[in-house]
Amino acid sequence: MSSNPQAQKVLTFARVTGELLKRHQEKVAEDARVKAAVAEAIPGAVKAMLENDRIYDHQQEAVAEKLASNPVAAIEMLGKVAKHRNAAELAQIGNEVQAETKQAAARRITGAPVADFDEDEAGRAYRERLLGGRD
Repeated sequence: MSSNPQAQKVLTFARVTGELLKRHQEKVAEDARVKAAVAEAIPGAVKAMLENDRIYDHQQEAVAEKLASNPVAAIEMLGKVAKHRNAAELAQIGNEVQAETKQAAARRITGAPVADFDEDEAGRAYRERLLGGRD
């Protein structure tokens, strides 16, 4: 190296610039990979929303475009979709929880037999079909 301070400054500038350009290229490449992964995932997400009655058929294209174009809008849409209930879910609101569901959960968690006094006819039938008899 030369003892010329101006030449050393130019050399340092070139090295720093080269490193910055390299990092920028890596960032651009990573952004491209993420964008490709997002584009690949969007059709599946839109299809799932459509099949589960979260969006209507005519909304598919607009939803896909919004998901691809703006991450903030996509997050906001996700929040709205999470609040939405479809017809099947609305039909379940206010219904009593089935006894066999409670009993199956109790058996799975504790491993203990469910007491007869806590079991109705539906629960007994469920247990007998599932486990093959009384405990």
